[in-house]
Amino acid sequence: DHVSLMYRFGGLLPTIYTLFISISGGLNWGEAADLLKEFSPLLTIMYCTYVAFAVFCVLNIVTGVFVENANSITRLNADNMVMEEMSLQQQRMEDMTAIFFQALQDNKAEELTEKAFVKFAQNGVVQAYFRKLGLNIERENSKALFRMIDGDSNGAI
Repeated sequence: DHVSLMYRFGGLLPTIYTLFISISGGLNWGEAADLLKEFSPLLTIMYCTYVAFAVFCVLNIVTGVFVENANSITRLNADNMVMEEMSLQQQRMEDMTAIFFQALQDNKAEELTEKAFVKFAQNGVVQAYFRKLGLNIERENSKALFRMIDGDSNGAI
């Protein structure tokens, strides 16, 4: 056992190497502790304290840093999702405005009547715009949509 003790703890470099492989999984730390136990109980206690500190404290700190980074990424992702939704909402408003502007241009009018809107809404390109916005607008739906948009119920928007 003296040869094993000298191999593991016979100088500064072998000792550092033994300490490193003890906490990194390359050596069962109990085997190294058993070698020291026969030589010096105090060194055994110091060695076990080193292993406990390295494994339980330092590695937990490193794990905590990784977890905190993951939480930060998750928060950033949530913020990005909110920003994307706001941008999407703005794009929907712009698309809807473009649809109504096109309807006004097609009718050469400043206001859009229910009849003109229903006719305009039956156009395939316009229906594609509505589908892009998540709306499935058919003839009856287009009347209901017009009435919803016509807030003052004057028959024109």
